[in-house]
Amino acid sequence: MESLGVMQLEKFEVSSGQQVDFTFKPEATREYKVQTVGISDSRVVIFEERDNEPRHFASEDDSGVEGNATIVSKMVKGRVYIVRVRVKYTNAPDGVGLLIS
Repeated sequence: MESLGVMQLEKFEVSSGQQVDFTFKPEATREYKVQTVGISDSRVVIFEERDNEPRHFASEDDSGVEGNATIVSKMVKGRVYIVRVRVKYTNAPDGVGLLIS
């Protein structure tokens, strides 16, 4: 699993139905925006590790609508978040990306 940083665009090439997983460890407690970038229908699910178990934190599905999957939520410094992106459809010649801001 790759680690994500703030304002670091992580590009990936996947086929329809494939999933990629990332970890994110906030350096500050604040509101973060997690969003996909590129032409795709995707589902983004964020899990927060609690007691060494991933627990559902937030999710967004942009299937069938214009725009990208976007989650805005407060995340806590020192905790570990797992961000899973499942691409249902893509027509992006340059791939798809994930950005945290």
